[in-house]
Amino acid sequence: MGAALKLLVENITRLSEIDFSEVLFETPNTALLLFGALGAVVFIRFVISRSRARRITRPGSGYFSDRRRKRRNTTVWILMLAALVPAAAALLGLIAASATPYLAYSRVEEKTYSREICYLQDGSDSMTYPADEGSRISSAELSRTVLLDFLVMRKDEKDRSCFWMFSSNPHKIEDFTTDWAAFFFKVYDARWALTAVDPDRVNAPEGRFVFLDQEGGTNIARAFDAIIPYYDAYARPDTLRKALMITTDTDVSSIPEQQLQQLRDRNILVIVIYIVPPRQATQYYEEGEWNQPTAVPQFISEVLKYGGKVYTIKKGVDAEKELRRAFEDINREIPKAAVVAETIQERVYIHGPILAAAFVLFAVSAFVGILVAIEYEYNI
Repeated sequence: MGAALKLLVENITRLSEIDFSEVLFETPNTALLLFGALGAVVFIRFVISRSRARRITRPGSGYFSDRRRKRRNTTVWILMLAALVPAAAALLGLIAASATPYLAYSRVEEKTYSREICYLQDGSDSMTYPADEGSRISSAELSRTVLLDFLVMRKDEKDRSCFWMFSSNPHKIEDFTTDWAAFFFKVYDARWALTAVDPDRVNAPEGRFVFLDQEGGTNIARAFDAIIPYYDAYARPDTLRKALMITTDTDVSSIPEQQLQQLRDRNILVIVIYIVPPRQATQYYEEGEWNQPTAVPQFISEVLKYGGKVYTIKKGVDAEKELRRAFEDINREIPKAAVVAETIQERVYIHGPILAAAFVLFAVSAFVGILVAIEYEYNI
């Protein structure tokens, strides 16, 4: 009861604050129809009352003097009007509420259309080999270092970013987020490699790789199969551009042609940073001279075929410098966030306060009507 009374008072207070010159109606035809129906009922009732009054007031009817005496009683008329006026106002309020009244507001909102960039990093065994001849820095460490530098370049770009690693299986490290600092440190803390080989053969600090059974391969097709539904599940209408950035030596176990087609259908730009393994890494691939894995050129060809971009970091050169150049080109390729000012129209419906006022008026009308009936024994 207390909550209902509080709600009633709030609506009445709100009604007193409304500028009725700015009120618009969503369904005025409904109100006009109800008003016409009410007018017809009142008119028919008036005609019937006049016809009955003429019959009663004929000479010799015996009712003329008594009815005329009561109807000419000024106090009765005043109290009747005091009961009828609130009732009429309440009916008009109900009719107005049926027209769905509202106040129209407009506001300008700046909307940022951002990019979605998913970073996919190869954590296979081959990525733990040195990136350059005579270097102790692995390809995984090098690519992670430059990725962090790239994130610094994009600090103020308001990207929605996520981070995955893959080896024989995909592993989501961080969900889509626009919190740059949290994302940066999540990438920084992530392991460099996911391996199943002897830890003594991994060219990475002990805290920078994780030993997982049945890992160490380069199954990029399986990684795509996990990322594509993830893109679909977390798609946003205010995305300016989508990109999937992959850092790998491209020694993939299968060619993900079907998945590349699905990425192109979703307008997701595939960017591959191809880090060519150095000659000294061949001992881990096969005995004898280095032979480039046959999957490498085929994978690169398929990426280009489906509209992707490939940046090759060759052995025997300053790999870090070349990788930085590739990331700078990518930074130019991905457009900046667009800030658009949009005017948004809003409606605030006010039928609630009107109905509250009608309820109060009906209550007043009923109370005064009861007083009339009790005091003057007037049969209403």
